[in-house]
Amino acid sequence: GLGMLYGISLAVSMCAGLTALSLGSMAITTMLASFSLIIPCFAGLVFLDESLSAAGMVGLVLLALSVILLNKKKSTSPISGKCWFFSLLTMVTNGICSVIQKLHQVRFPGEYQVEFMLFAMAVAALLLLIFDRIPRGSDNKQPQEPTDIRTVLLGSAAGVCNCISNFLTLSLAAGENASVLFPV
Repeated sequence: GLGMLYGISLAVSMCAGLTALSLGSMAITTMLASFSLIIPCFAGLVFLDESLSAAGMVGLVLLALSVILLNKKKSTSPISGKCWFFSLLTMVTNGICSVIQKLHQVRFPGEYQVEFMLFAMAVAALLLLIFDRIPRGSDNKQPQEPTDIRTVLLGSAAGVCNCISNFLTLSLAAGENASVLFPV
């Protein structure tokens, strides 16, 4: 169940992030996505009774300050509501992925990591294939051009790196506080 939830959240996060990047500012999208660490941080503090060090508190204050400064910065082009929506959706679903990883390792410390990741990645891949077949509105009436080999290779490399990164994070989640692991 946790693997399926993780796969769903990962697929939504990837689609939302790519949509946000296509709609607006890369700086805003990546900045908001990086704020996803707030979710597992607070989940660890509130639900898993983790403690926060003085350095961790300073880190959270600096993170809050960066959000404030990000919102005060005058952009040369306004950010669309759709871009904000998809950026925030990316942030939330990324955070949910981290919480699910931690919950899995709280329940099964050091166990079933390979099985979790295989099932989660299979669910994510299936959902991404389904999402790819959904029509994207009236502006996309022309048939899609075939994907070139470079795109397939780069996409495959990104997917493999994503899987390895998530597996390593899952491995670390068994022995490290969420409030420390995910900000790092």
